[in-house]
Amino acid sequence: MASVPAASRLVLPLILVLPLVMGGCTPPAPPPAVVALNNLPVDSLQLRMISEQRRKTSTDISDPELRGSLAMALEANGLGLLAIEEYRAAAMLGENDPLWQYREASVRLEQGETKPALDQLVSITKRFPDFAPAWHKLAATRLDLGDDTGAEDALEQLQKLVPQSIRVRTTAAEIALTTGDAPGALEILEKVTSEDRQYEWAYMLLGQTYLRLGETG
Repeated sequence: MASVPAASRLVLPLILVLPLVMGGCTPPAPPPAVVALNNLPVDSLQLRMISEQRRKTSTDISDPELRGSLAMALEANGLGLLAIEEYRAAAMLGENDPLWQYREASVRLEQGETKPALDQLVSITKRFPDFAPAWHKLAATRLDLGDDTGAEDALEQLQKLVPQSIRVRTTAAEIALTTGDAPGALEILEKVTSEDRQYEWAYMLLGQTYLRLGETG
């Protein structure tokens, strides 16, 4: 049997490697596996609904919308830790959409994972500065943590994006009340409650503001 020339032995490996080099290194990583639904603390109706959403998601596990929908179903049924996994998968697959990262951070806050959630919110606002929900959640979180200055900074950015939002103005009133500016909070809240008579949080803050000012309302 004739031996293969040395030059030919070199050409074959180069042909195999060349497409990877030309295409930009290694092939993309496979999408994360869908979460398993084992021994969940839910009733049969909840399990049926979650299982149906998981079945849909399994038809295309690389679709961020399907992964996010499964995460929302898990979150709605009190399965926060599993929801975080699916939101993370959706965020990886749809990296140009801030929604899934935002929802992951929101669930982390609910689960008591404050530091990673806060870091994630900061990261979202840096990468997607026009995504108002992240600024709002960041302002509220910093306020809850006693970081009044950080909350005011986040709120300032938020007000540039949605200056007429009822929720944003109510958060501004909450920050004003927390930082000792009860008259400023009162001015905001009286306008907000005159525009929206159904927003209970604004009315609760208004009551607190009246008490702070020594008024009876």
